[in-house]
Amino acid sequence: KGVTSCVDTSKPVISLQGPNPKVFKVCACGGLDGVMSSSSDSDEDKELQTEQRKLYETDIKHMIRNTAGAELCATHDHPRPSPSDCIRAFDHTYKGDVDLSDRVTVGDPVQKSRLHWVVPYNVKDDAGNAAATVYRDVVVEEVDLAAVEKKIRD
Repeated sequence: KGVTSCVDTSKPVISLQGPNPKVFKVCACGGLDGVMSSSSDSDEDKELQTEQRKLYETDIKHMIRNTAGAELCATHDHPRPSPSDCIRAFDHTYKGDVDLSDRVTVGDPVQKSRLHWVVPYNVKDDAGNAAATVYRDVVVEEVDLAAVEKKIRD
């Protein structure tokens, strides 16, 4: 008598491709360091570091927007990935797996600590079921040139 219908309640699944965390190495700001003395503890150096750190989140946002998120999975071995190389999303349906990778949205970075952000990835299937948000960690590593030089010399 009644009509039956299938209701899609299956949530899509997102998986990250490429590095996680994505690490960006930057030169730590500082003044002149000599062999016998250093100015790296000066107030001016600390101010330079503070100003540099204010730019990190903006830089990450620009990289995401300018590359549709592809920069976050770029590596030296794979320097020019397409956005679809960075993420996979599938919906498991009664008809089989449906690839939703081209529908994934990359959100704005959320700062977790001074040099650590997370970038959210989301997707919905045709029935409106949302995948669990997946996050890529982005870490900024400030590299002290004097320390690098010391390692090279030792």
